[in-house]
Amino acid sequence: MVRKNMTRLVLTLLLAGSLVNLTQPMAISADSSAPASSTSAASPTTDTSSSQSVSEVNRSESQTQPSSTDNAMEPTQADQGNAIAKQVQSRMVRDEIQPPSNANKPSNGGIWIVFTLREGFTIQPQAEQYVVSGTTVNFNLQIAAGFLSSKGVTQQEWKLDASNQWSGPTSSGTKDATGIGQLKSVTFSDNLTEGTYYFQFSYSNWGIFGSTYYTKMAKVVVLPKPVPSTNLAISVTPVVFSTVAYDSKANITPNNSTDLVQWQTGSYKTTYLPANGRQTKFVFDKTYVDPATFVNKDTAVAGYPAKVAAIAGDTSTPSRNSASAPVAVGGLAASRVAQDAGLKWQVSGLSDLQTASESTNPWKYQWQFFDGDGKKLTTPTTAQGVTHTSGTIATIDALNSDQNILTFARDSSFMKDAAAATTKGKPYRAQVTFTTTASDDSKKRADNTITVSSNVAELQVTKPAGKLSLDQVPNFNFGDINVSQVYNGTKNAAKKPEVTSNLAISDTRVGANDWQLTVNMTPYKTVTGTNLVAGNVLRLISDLDTSNTDLIDNNTPVTVATSAKTKPAVWPIKAQLLLNANPNIDIFNHQRFISTVTWNLSSNQVAVPTAQ
Repeated sequence: MVRKNMTRLVLTLLLAGSLVNLTQPMAISADSSAPASSTSAASPTTDTSSSQSVSEVNRSESQTQPSSTDNAMEPTQADQGNAIAKQVQSRMVRDEIQPPSNANKPSNGGIWIVFTLREGFTIQPQAEQYVVSGTTVNFNLQIAAGFLSSKGVTQQEWKLDASNQWSGPTSSGTKDATGIGQLKSVTFSDNLTEGTYYFQFSYSNWGIFGSTYYTKMAKVVVLPKPVPSTNLAISVTPVVFSTVAYDSKANITPNNSTDLVQWQTGSYKTTYLPANGRQTKFVFDKTYVDPATFVNKDTAVAGYPAKVAAIAGDTSTPSRNSASAPVAVGGLAASRVAQDAGLKWQVSGLSDLQTASESTNPWKYQWQFFDGDGKKLTTPTTAQGVTHTSGTIATIDALNSDQNILTFARDSSFMKDAAAATTKGKPYRAQVTFTTTASDDSKKRADNTITVSSNVAELQVTKPAGKLSLDQVPNFNFGDINVSQVYNGTKNAAKKPEVTSNLAISDTRVGANDWQLTVNMTPYKTVTGTNLVAGNVLRLISDLDTSNTDLIDNNTPVTVATSAKTKPAVWPIKAQLLLNANPNIDIFNHQRFISTVTWNLSSNQVAVPTAQ
């Protein structure tokens, strides 16, 4: 197998300005199915101008309307009507009513899993409701209470008056929240006249570090008659984790539709809080992270494939609209990789998990591994080629960074064992568990632990399938040099033109140690046949087999690296330009000399594509 990659060196001469520019502007990556070599061509171009500056003028075009009124047309009645409509629309936008400014700042939402992890409202009032006059407006609330929390929940009300000013807040009374243990519920019901309202609810903890917890603001618009919906769409987080509450919104058309949105569980173990309204929080049951229930074998879906669904209107609505949105529960897609390719296993949905948890504290993570029958395996070690199986991170989305991501070294002992298990039809499995603490608004009481687990997913490791690849060749750009160095040469100059660029080779084949890299360079010449004096040298300085390699422009191949002495990697290559003296050369304006440098990577094996 031979692989080639070629680039061009370009030598540009500015005579009066005494400048020479040598660049290598192009690097062509080798195709895995073709022989690989790399070429650099050097072409000198001359310019007899002593100095050239290029001005870039940005044109500015303007349009003016004639000042003369001779041809002006009187506005028609339709034009006047349109102008009035635009003025009204502009005024409506300018005068759009904002929520009351004297409301309290909403508190963080409560968290309850078996017991209260953080105090606060776990079910908020609907952010926006449109109802018909005479209809009862319900506010369904739920709180994760502390041991010393009051049972009373207070309602405050604002109403938009005739001058478009908010009146209030006025207290609409207090009701006791009831329930078993610390999770308590309460419903406020109101019959409102036509108009626009805002509501906010609160309750207090009367302990030694007492705090008051506030809901988000709730807008209610009471209309004189029903407005049916024409369309419904669902906005949802695409990847979620079991037992964590996520926001979902029903986008209803028109926005002022009075149809009631009802959330649908279908065949999924989902809880909606609340079950009705344009906005809700949904939670998927922990069943979806139980390895006895679900093991993800799909590399394209990050967890259990589920849906969030809703309808707009009830059975009495003549044309009821429905919509759904797909979600993946668990965050972990199966991974399929060749034994010799290595793997960094990402977890999806982490940024949204960070947001949903509202935790400002560090996270701990722990990976667990299972065999094909679900039996727990001993956590693999670094010696087995597996790193980052546990740790502590500031934010959960940092798990996918190079410093924390679960990593399997290619052709490691663990990957070999996993490949053997896959061959037997029983791929290994993995699952990650996160823990953090819920931050309390008051910051005055002990935080409580939140535990979240991904789904279980397969690690499908296939037989070795690798390739030898020349991934990058140096891209040398020498910039400007003094033109006298072309006439006098640079071999004996105290300071030689030099530049550094990268060379990269990768080899994912198993047990192969048979490649070599050679390089050769053609003479500098123009398209008309004019040559620089022969014997020019490109000196390559690197950490390859030979630290200094002189590449002469006579097209003779020189070996610069072999697998016996050099491991595949990315190396910086410093190149020095050593030109012979050219005292008798005639240099014309814009004359260009080209030299082609070819890099040849060869092996005794046939190239095999890397597994995707």
